[in-house]
Amino acid sequence: MPLTQSSIVINRPVHLVFKTILDLEGAVEWSSQLNSCKMLNAPPLAVGSKYEQVIIVFGRRVEYEYEIIELDEENFTFSSECKDDTLPVILSYKLTAETKDTTIIVISSDGEVGTIFKTIATPILTLLTRKSLDLYLNELKDHLEK
Repeated sequence: MPLTQSSIVINRPVHLVFKTILDLEGAVEWSSQLNSCKMLNAPPLAVGSKYEQVIIVFGRRVEYEYEIIELDEENFTFSSECKDDTLPVILSYKLTAETKDTTIIVISSDGEVGTIFKTIATPILTLLTRKSLDLYLNELKDHLEK
């Protein structure tokens, strides 16, 4: 899937927003897209840590396993990779402090449709992924700014 990006400004300090994003299991409380999220490794969160997310897509329960491939707490960047056969994807988060109390988040999704329907599926999946990223960011903003 071609690179898909979404961004938002959240009126909270960057360290607080980053801490919330890194609480992967806690996202179930505020993200309507997540049915569950479970860490597969003991803390602390680090490169190589794995987690499983369960989402409901079109009424179907879908499980994905991710591995953290980048975690830079000083520069507020985080990436995880799902090596699913149908839709492998890398999700990357980059946070920037716009002011001491305002954070800009950019989420990128990069992957490749792994089926013979690549030409048809890619534009649809790109659109759905963009909508999913937008929803995630808006729910994160609502959660942190309430």
